[in-house]
Amino acid sequence: MPLVSVKIKKTTRAKTAYEAKAGSLFHIDRWSPTNRERCWLLMSGASDPPKDVEISNRRPRIKQSALSSIRDGHYLYGVPEDLKNMYKAIPEEEDAKSVLKLTMTKKDVREHIQEFFQKCQREDKKPMLYYTGHGQKKTGNWCCSDGTITIEEIFGRIPKGMEYPTIISDSCYSGRWANFCLAENIGGFGCLSASREDEQAYDAEDGSGGELTLFILGLADDVRGSTPLYGTDYSYDPPRLQRQGSNCSITEEFGRKSREETHKERRTTKFNVSRNKKI
Repeated sequence: MPLVSVKIKKTTRAKTAYEAKAGSLFHIDRWSPTNRERCWLLMSGASDPPKDVEISNRRPRIKQSALSSIRDGHYLYGVPEDLKNMYKAIPEEEDAKSVLKLTMTKKDVREHIQEFFQKCQREDKKPMLYYTGHGQKKTGNWCCSDGTITIEEIFGRIPKGMEYPTIISDSCYSGRWANFCLAENIGGFGCLSASREDEQAYDAEDGSGGELTLFILGLADDVRGSTPLYGTDYSYDPPRLQRQGSNCSITEEFGRKSREETHKERRTTKFNVSRNKKI
């Protein structure tokens, strides 16, 4: 009987954020190096995806009276805090746009990303794409009110001549996105995920934000309940930066600071957060 050669597909697994020494916004030049100025797009997902988009169950985070917006069982109370905290922590020298829309559609997301990529291409800046919200089971896809956005679609929309984006996805099952970026093995293209591809992510019970975002901002020492991953070409080393490294922090007034100011005023107080499933 002749021997049959069978090719076994190797499963690509991204490193944990701890192994990759990734995640801290204060040291972003170490894990997302670039020789360009960064440009940020921060987006929320929809609070109530279609019924055919499977997401994990969650419990309310804070009292229903605390917010006057959508209050169904899928509403993620930490999302507005995530966007606010991320936006205020980005140094004022870097462009940043924050979009909070609880009825976000696929068209909305596509238009925001297209406009963002065109801006980064035109101004020769490094795109930093951040998402907080629901993640679809098994895929980690971003959830909209009428469906999902995939990592493959975002990858396919990257224009020629633009530096590849770093993606931060504070959602459940987002580890698949980190694994995708690792498999592509393109310098500068990476994804920091809140969890493995088969894990839920967590929110702080007090509504102060997602565990991954709190970790990124230095307001939590680690990500509890899930394992954050970082997938990228780990050997990527662009020409040395001609500017000072990015440093950023959150102040009590949540005002954006310059790199010089934030270098001097890094906040050391941590939120005393209790843990709960995010999405």
